[in-house]
Amino acid sequence: AAEYFQSVTVSNRNIDKKQPNWSFEIDLLAINSPSADEDHNVNDEPALGLDVEPLANSDFAPPDLADLENGDSYNLERLWQLIEIVQRLSQLEWLGKKQTHPQYLTKESISIPVGLISLAIGIAITFMIDRTLSHQTQLNLAAQSSGTVLNSERVSALEVNSSVSAGSQDKNTITKNNPKNGAKNIPKIENKPALNFNIAALNEKLLLIDWHITQKQRSPDVMIVGSSRALRGIEPATLEQSLAKQGYKNISAFNFGIDGATAQVVNMQITQILERPQLPKMIIWADGLRAFNSKRNDITYDEITASVGYKQLQEKLKQQGNAPIAQNTATPMPNANPVTQAIAQIFSTSSQRQAVRNSVIKNFDRNTHALSNSESLIAANAPKTATILDPKGFVTFDVTFDPNTYFQKYPQVPGDYDLDYRYFETNGSQFEAFSNVVEFCRRNNIQLVVVNMPLHATYLDTIRQTYEATFNDRMAELAKREGFIYLNLSVNLATQSALFSDPSHLNKQGAIAIAQAIAQSPQIPWQFLK
Repeated sequence: AAEYFQSVTVSNRNIDKKQPNWSFEIDLLAINSPSADEDHNVNDEPALGLDVEPLANSDFAPPDLADLENGDSYNLERLWQLIEIVQRLSQLEWLGKKQTHPQYLTKESISIPVGLISLAIGIAITFMIDRTLSHQTQLNLAAQSSGTVLNSERVSALEVNSSVSAGSQDKNTITKNNPKNGAKNIPKIENKPALNFNIAALNEKLLLIDWHITQKQRSPDVMIVGSSRALRGIEPATLEQSLAKQGYKNISAFNFGIDGATAQVVNMQITQILERPQLPKMIIWADGLRAFNSKRNDITYDEITASVGYKQLQEKLKQQGNAPIAQNTATPMPNANPVTQAIAQIFSTSSQRQAVRNSVIKNFDRNTHALSNSESLIAANAPKTATILDPKGFVTFDVTFDPNTYFQKYPQVPGDYDLDYRYFETNGSQFEAFSNVVEFCRRNNIQLVVVNMPLHATYLDTIRQTYEATFNDRMAELAKREGFIYLNLSVNLATQSALFSDPSHLNKQGAIAIAQAIAQSPQIPWQFLK
């Protein structure tokens, strides 16, 4: 290279800066000068400070240095030393053994005391990491539990406050059995043991469903499921009112959507968590491609399957003779060998690997939200003006998306860097879970409606549009073959920023508009509810 260049400089500079952040220069003329070669001698001590000698069974042999030029002999000598050192490290022959070679200076290798000290340090660090991960995981689980368990006052406040804000015509609210307030035959929800699935919204909505069934003596006719795009995207009260105007009166709807719900989560909600008296006549699955991408991390599903409530649910299903559909527990194998059992007793994280993994992934994803638009990360960055759940499970977002100011605060991630779209394929675990829901609805005479929810134009770049087209074609094909209804509303409101709270979520006005559009859709056989 010195024939053409005198030096090479590598530097890094930000676009808005005049000076580089760092710079590194290599002087090629100095490297290739004769004086530089003379400074090196084949008899110099190896740079790594370890004596080496050929292995007895080695296929390598040191070259004859007398036949080589000075520069070539130096380079080959160093290469030979490196090969022998790697061989010794891999075979552990260096531990407590003196190695000599007639061509090199001799020096004692690493001794047994040094090895034992290194081993002790390694074990100590391993214990520290184990205890730290275990402690952090317990703190995360405790925080989830504290936000999950609902007492009667929490539920009462939830119902009383939200019934006004939602404008619901249902006059019933959850109150205590107190003779002074005249409430009669109102169930004490706190007397019914509730399972803890580590997801506060899921636990709350299960209590609300129980209360509605107790009050109306029947399950909701229409149940909306999905991720936060469903939770904030379809208002049940508006859907009921729109259906009533079309002659379908006394139809009740409930929003069972939760943040981060994927196809696996919805499958679990419908086929395992809900009991038969809680099943609706129609399910509206309101979501999009992200919930069906099997290549993305399914954090919400992992949280639920690692919960105490999920384990209790599996035991209940086994007692009823229903085999669990999906399990993702972290319990050790019963036939583990003695070494594995000993490790599990010594290291506290061994028996809770799944919980530790979920905790680490959660913390990692919080720090890499710029590379993902997943439901949980968008919820973390969402405006804090959301009200509590209304009696029908809906969450109101009175926030208007402004593309001119939104991306000054939040990153605009291109589709080819979006981890929620990357490597999307129309198969995998999420589509298997979806197929299970389709079959479950068919067996239980439940009408399934799948809605691809609206996205804003600033979100639908070329990459995402390509993936969306693949997803729509696949869902249309499955709908025709399996007999469910598919509505593609992804571009219906693409230019109406006033109906969005962020590029992929609707606000309250958007949720009302979509509820009205779904109620008026001629593709949905609403007469099925009669």
